[in-house]
Amino acid sequence: MHTGESTQEPVQQPSALAVNIHRIRKARGLTQKELAQRLEVTATHINRLEAGAYAPSAALIPRLMRILEVTADELFREPREPTSSELELDELVRRVRALSVEQQASITMHLNLMKHRGFVRLNFVPEPTEEP
Repeated sequence: MHTGESTQEPVQQPSALAVNIHRIRKARGLTQKELAQRLEVTATHINRLEAGAYAPSAALIPRLMRILEVTADELFREPREPTSSELELDELVRRVRALSVEQQASITMHLNLMKHRGFVRLNFVPEPTEEP
């Protein structure tokens, strides 16, 4: 495990950064343990970062950005309430992730076909996830 990854000064309320780490980690479908393994820190460390008990070190921030696939702006910006469209999309993504790999592949194929025919504009259609 890396040492010196965070300052251990107490933080009163979770910062925007702490809230965003938690929110983005969950949106990426990662557990605290999985994120910790990828960052080479402990799950307790991730828990404390998300609670605002620790602030990530300057060395940890670029690794967080890379693993969570976000910009610095996305990581540090003040959270806002999601729009109704974002909530609907989150629900659709949750429902698709609950499907089998075959069902996800079928949806992906249909979305790609619709994109190719110009019915929808998609910048990214995710690959099916592996079954647990």
